[in-house]
Amino acid sequence: MTTKRLGLIMNGVTGRMGLNQHLIRSIIAIRDQGGVLLANGDRMLPDPILIGRDADKVERLAKRFNVERWSTDLDKALADKNDTIFFDAATTQARPSLLTKAINAGKHVYCEKPIATNLEEAVAVLKLANARGVKHGTVQDKLFLPGLKKLGDDFAGKVGLAVSLHAPDDATRERIVPMNKRYPLAELMQALRSYPLPKRRRITIEYTLIDGVNDSDAHADRLVRLLGSLPVKVNLIPMNPVVGSDLKASPAERVDAFQARVAGFGYSCFVRARRGDEVSAACGQLALEPGLIELGRSRAPA
Repeated sequence: MTTKRLGLIMNGVTGRMGLNQHLIRSIIAIRDQGGVLLANGDRMLPDPILIGRDADKVERLAKRFNVERWSTDLDKALADKNDTIFFDAATTQARPSLLTKAINAGKHVYCEKPIATNLEEAVAVLKLANARGVKHGTVQDKLFLPGLKKLGDDFAGKVGLAVSLHAPDDATRERIVPMNKRYPLAELMQALRSYPLPKRRRITIEYTLIDGVNDSDAHADRLVRLLGSLPVKVNLIPMNPVVGSDLKASPAERVDAFQARVAGFGYSCFVRARRGDEVSAACGQLALEPGLIELGRSRAPA
């Protein structure tokens, strides 16, 4: 068993989202727990370099979290072949140019959304990624169906999807995702069935479990019927607390029961760990962290 270093360039982590959600509750947490255990028994340990324009602020941040490397020189960091991943949580206005630099430098890229402030710049980034051989692109949304259809038409078989579903019926989903009133589930599912996925890829279904709202056995059964034979994997996310709301996360035993019921029909079904909620760092108050528990790897007819 060996520990493998994963060098990553983290740009824009002095802001709230980059700091709390991505640095503290993701990279630092993974580092401090000894890295990610791989299937072969090895461990992958993140080794970040923090990048920012304010030298004093970045240096203080690095010292606070015992990060050895920091810099204000992004170009120099991108030139280092030992750091293979570029992450960005800086301003959306600057993101297209930053992603362009990173892709041209041969880096894997991950960033906050959106990737641009307008369609022209977003399409340019995607076309560049395609030309440079970036193989695993994923767009996550609720979704805006005209945009989904355009994405499929313009980048057929190039971009994967993660869909914020959260409910198996229109009445429940409208309480959670207001856009459902404009694009009901029947239209969404038809669009997903028609979407040209990359080869050997599945659509990720994000499903936040809310106590007494969408977490019953009946909801699980309706979810299975809704998904049918669609190539998917299901991520269950116990709800993070939201200030001013009476809604709360499903209890652990209900989460386990929901997961087992969905997995029992042959779907890969995960439960995401809750992290970041105590500092309001979870994205949309949905945790985006490692710690997945999977059941049901083989697919059976639903």
